[in-house]
Amino acid sequence: MIRLVIVSIILAIALFYLWKKNTNDQKKADLYKYLLIILVVLVLGFFLATTGKFILPKLFQIITKLLPFITRFIA
Repeated sequence: MIRLVIVSIILAIALFYLWKKNTNDQKKADLYKYLLIILVVLVLGFFLATTGKFILPKLFQIITKLLPFITRFIA
C-alpha cells in the first residue's frame, strides 16, 4: 500500500508538471489533466475497494443509527 501511494504521488507530480508546462498546447494540457484525474480516481477506487470491507459496513451502521433522527427533521 505504501508503495502504491509513493508511486501514485510521483506520477501525479509528474503529470501535474507536464500539465502546467504544456499550457500553450491545449490538446496536450487537456490530455495530461485527464490522465491526472484518471490516476486520482483509480487510486482512490483501489483504496476504497481494498479497505471497503472495513469502511462500508461502519458507514452503513452510522447511517442506520442516524436514520430515525433524520426522519424526525424531514417529517
